[in-house]
Amino acid sequence: MSEAASAPAEELKTYHGNCHCGAFKFTLTVPEIRSASACSCSICSRKGYLWVVPTPEQLHIEQGGDGLTSYLFGPKNWAHKFCPTCGTGLLCVKLDGTMTCVNVNALRDLDTRAIEVKTYVTLSDFHLQLLLREVEQNVSLMLRAEWMEASGENHTNPPTSPPKPPPSRAKSSRPTRGSATAAPSNSRSSRQISPASTSSPTTAASAPA
Repeated sequence: MSEAASAPAEELKTYHGNCHCGAFKFTLTVPEIRSASACSCSICSRKGYLWVVPTPEQLHIEQGGDGLTSYLFGPKNWAHKFCPTCGTGLLCVKLDGTMTCVNVNALRDLDTRAIEVKTYVTLSDFHLQLLLREVEQNVSLMLRAEWMEASGENHTNPPTSPPKPPPSRAKSSRPTRGSATAAPSNSRSSRQISPASTSSPTTAASAPA
């Protein structure tokens, strides 16, 4: 996944793209593209796609959006869109509309030889990285729902993580190994109560506090 769309503080740059015959044209307004993702699945490796993932506001289709042909395979969750005239691969769109990937090879003003290419071994690995955005957005809501269900209370602003249990106040009735404080205190108390206890260490150690 490209790092271009995740740094809003950077200066934005507009890239222009199109298919080979020019029937499909678009612009991409993002921070400077320094990296792209190469998926080594059966379709992406054959096509040589290099993907970036812009936000919906960063991608503007100027011409030919309705004329693209879609190819679906496997679980058919993603549509690979290409020009039916020249065959240029352009977009990969998730069918639920939550994400669109752009093939940077279709950009006119980007030298793909000068950018970093991050290769994913399988289609699942690449899609996992794409879905990471959705997971991050939902984690906080999931934690809040679980916490409220467990507590059985209705909070206006519950924490984003389950509360930590209070520290246990229970004290062990047995002295901890290596403790040097319990036995001397008992023997001191015994010496004050009965002088005879000094001559019998065994009795002093066993006397209750």
